[in-house]
Amino acid sequence: AGTLNQYIFLDYIQRGLLEPHIVKIRADYGAKRELMLQEMERTFPAGISWTRPEGGLFLWVTLPKHISAQDVFNRAVEKKVAFVIGQPFYPDGKVLNTFRMNYATASKSDILEGVERLSSILKEMV
Repeated sequence: AGTLNQYIFLDYIQRGLLEPHIVKIRADYGAKRELMLQEMERTFPAGISWTRPEGGLFLWVTLPKHISAQDVFNRAVEKKVAFVIGQPFYPDGKVLNTFRMNYATASKSDILEGVERLSSILKEMV
């Protein structure tokens, strides 16, 4: 199956279909990133910071040192919002106040709703 998939993808590239797709998804991801950034800027409480990526699929969020991303995650899941806790991304695992948010796979309405739900949790905890 692997070789067949490779031939199919080679044909896709040779037909010139990959580049237009990349242009489309870059624009889509960029619009979603901007929407998430704007909504976070509008609703997140002071004391929380985040990256403004030039590419990729994720934002990296840093909470005040005294707030555990795991605690935020536990409350967020109750409100049907999820993110990836940052602790496993650190070699020593000692940083507990970070997480990453994916803007690429969510719809624009889900981004708005998810950021709003997360913001309400953060406002209670900060």
